[in-house]
Amino acid sequence: MKLKILQISPQVPVPPIDGGKISIFGLLKSLSERGHEIDFFCYRKHSDYNFSYNELSKYSKPRIIDVQTDNNFLKAFLNIFNDLPYNVSKYINEKILKAISDYFKENDPDVIHIDHIHMAWLVDYLRNMTSKPIILREHNFESDILYRMYLNKTFPLFKYYFFEQYKRLMRYETQFAEKFDKVVMISEADESKILKVNNKIKTIVIPAGVDHNLIQKNAYQVSKIPFSIFHVGTLDWEPNLDGLLWFINEIFPFVIKKFPKSMLFIYGKNSEQIKIPNYLKNNIALMGFVPDLWREISNKQIGIVPLRVGSGIRIKILELLAQGHLIISTDIGKEGIPIIDGIHYLNANNSEEFINKIFEVFDHAYDIMTICSNAQNFIKSNFLWETIAERFENLYKSLIFN
Repeated sequence: MKLKILQISPQVPVPPIDGGKISIFGLLKSLSERGHEIDFFCYRKHSDYNFSYNELSKYSKPRIIDVQTDNNFLKAFLNIFNDLPYNVSKYINEKILKAISDYFKENDPDVIHIDHIHMAWLVDYLRNMTSKPIILREHNFESDILYRMYLNKTFPLFKYYFFEQYKRLMRYETQFAEKFDKVVMISEADESKILKVNNKIKTIVIPAGVDHNLIQKNAYQVSKIPFSIFHVGTLDWEPNLDGLLWFINEIFPFVIKKFPKSMLFIYGKNSEQIKIPNYLKNNIALMGFVPDLWREISNKQIGIVPLRVGSGIRIKILELLAQGHLIISTDIGKEGIPIIDGIHYLNANNSEEFINKIFEVFDHAYDIMTICSNAQNFIKSNFLWETIAERFENLYKSLIFN
């Protein structure tokens, strides 16, 4: 049965170059390929309008609303006088209300799908427009991210600010989530956390996915540059920056001491903001954004995910495992992905564990090809977008015909 879906996103998800965009676009594309009609609303932010419209038009009828949601220091400071958390208030805009009002004059979707808690404020407005089911896709339990950021702050003023923001976001997130017909959590860990605060929220767990084309990469069969390590992730997301700086300052110097030829390759937007200590400059390459990431990293030996703050699922880990890369990750980095240390990846949660695991890989202590092949097969069996889209489709139908 073909469904008419209204999907609302806080951002343009093309090109799908970071976890949030990949997760939104992957579902949009897969549902479209299953024959459903999708009306896609999103904020433009800084994306190229013509490119975005053309790309989204391949899978939907897009409505790109010219709204910017950049952080603003003054507005963030003045938010101390606002009951709403800053990371929500900056998404509240009259333009989208007007666009939705105009839309419902001519359209009657079967289901409304809202991406991210940042857009959950629309639920009451939508209830006045339609009686159809409204679901919220939580890509992270956002409150948990703010709490972990608060814990990692040392400067008293920042610590106070993040704690206040955390309390507001927790209150907002758990109260608004209760208003939806179903809240789709991205991991069981996130579901457990949100239900612990409010057990009236109607949750279900559906993870993110990966494109089946990535399964064909077989990176573990490619010859590697000895002593090479890589990190992938946009560095305008603070948890990525925090984890990478921890690795550079607390872990990598010890790797260099034992293996002087070691190289760390850093891929992703805003890598230029990283300040490399002088004694490490010959061992770190800031690669920035590259058009063909897989080609760049295919000959690198170890992928690292040193996250200390985060929630949800790291889409990049799913993609790297699908391609057949060896990954060393913290528990937080691989959260929501039930992979096993030594079978699908290598686990490290502190500096000493990270250092030892890298030493062991460089000393050939593991059967790397078997670990990477195991991971690739695991992702293929559990995380392809075709399977994920079918689960969303079944959820929509269960709510529509309930």
